[in-house]
Amino acid sequence: MDAQIIDTEAILADRDGWQKMLNGCPKAFSTIDPGGRIGIFANGDFSTSIANLDGTMLVWDIAEDGIGVDYVRFKRQHFHRANVDLLFVVDDDTLQMLHGATEEVLIEELVKRANHGQIILFFMIGRDDLEDYGYFDFLEVVGLSFLGPCR
Repeated sequence: MDAQIIDTEAILADRDGWQKMLNGCPKAFSTIDPGGRIGIFANGDFSTSIANLDGTMLVWDIAEDGIGVDYVRFKRQHFHRANVDLLFVVDDDTLQMLHGATEEVLIEELVKRANHGQIILFFMIGRDDLEDYGYFDFLEVVGLSFLGPCR
């Protein structure tokens, strides 16, 4: 049986669909301070190197009155200037799941998919900032953990 073809560009472009999903997940993001930004980059099936990321990144902007949706051009050579605090690099199937996720599905699936290599999480700001801005609590809510750097 052929694998289902996922139209990643259409899913990414569905601003209203993303906004509906985010509005339905208030608890998951409630610990993040306004000004927080989470990037989502779809990288197909990870058959290409993460070092070759280049394209449109979906950004979830945390504000006083909720979460908004934005889009940013992302280029591998500007990885360190992605202007997000967390960056989730996901496969196409995970992007599709996120797009239609309820809060319960989001919380259940993020850790499961991270453990199965369908999500790679990059921390784009330092540990102190992650803690100060409420990301540790967010990661705990969605079942992911931050162990910090090896010393």
